[in-house]
Amino acid sequence: MIGKAYKSLVPYYDVIAKKQKFKSRPCLIIGQADAGDYVVLPISSITDRSRVHPKYDMPLDTAKFTFLTKDSYLRTHKQTVVNISNLRD
Repeated sequence: MIGKAYKSLVPYYDVIAKKQKFKSRPCLIIGQADAGDYVVLPISSITDRSRVHPKYDMPLDTAKFTFLTKDSYLRTHKQTVVNISNLRD
């Protein structure tokens, strides 16, 4: 699994509904934390180009990732841990 891109379910707080919800976000698996958890880097389209960090946001070739529909970046400074149950092909 390491080195492959997946979609992951990530939590976020919906201020209108006032509760935690989940959304699907692409990520790249870079390591295994333990038997069921993986260290991932998020993949983002970053619509506001002023927020692209020249050192830490790496542009991706969307032709290599068929599920990406926009120009996207690998956010190397935003690593997180995701449980295997929250990963989708």
